[in-house]
Amino acid sequence: MIRGITASAFILIYASIAVIGHTVFTYFFYKRELSNKSIIGIKLLAVILYGIISVAIIKVLQVDFAFARIHSDQFNWMAISVFTLSPIILFVNYRLSKKPTHNKAYPQIKVTYWKSTFLIGNTLLWLLYLIAYEFLFRGILLFVGIKQWGIIISVIINTILYAIAHLPKGKFETIGAIPLGILFCFISIKTNSFYTACFLHCLIAISNDLFCIKAKSLTRYKNVAE
Repeated sequence: MIRGITASAFILIYASIAVIGHTVFTYFFYKRELSNKSIIGIKLLAVILYGIISVAIIKVLQVDFAFARIHSDQFNWMAISVFTLSPIILFVNYRLSKKPTHNKAYPQIKVTYWKSTFLIGNTLLWLLYLIAYEFLFRGILLFVGIKQWGIIISVIINTILYAIAHLPKGKFETIGAIPLGILFCFISIKTNSFYTACFLHCLIAISNDLFCIKAKSLTRYKNVAE
């Protein structure tokens, strides 16, 4: 059985290949006119690469699943993170939804009229995608890295890969991914799991879409009224 440095190195190599490969694949589609099928395909590919295959790897390598458990002794840090950052996230996303350039980019799935079934489907897609995403980044990659190389190096590697994953979305999101990635790593270390970072990441993505959808509907209503 592969153990120690070999197991950690293998996980890092796989994570790097998965992130860079998925980023290149995504960038190829971002250079073209993105269809809804492309967006769904990109996210489902990430679920396979970041989630399903990652679970298989850590099972084969017998990596400790402690980061995938909720630790009752860490509830204070979980509560502080959620109740402190959630209002900030909602406020920032609300403000961003008013910006025409941001509103044009989101939601990534383009629908003229958002029925409840579309909203539910979009939300479930984000949840699947981001659970797999955070499982890889703030789960196995972060905690296996800490065990092998220490906190600082692990966070640096994690943040670099996280920024790389945002390259297809442009300079603004790529630069923004650096402090956000460090914050998510810090929260995950303090809570000893990836769940809080995953919740906050889901809140960012889903609330952003909902605010942008609301802003679009208000604009459309205003134009009709005029």
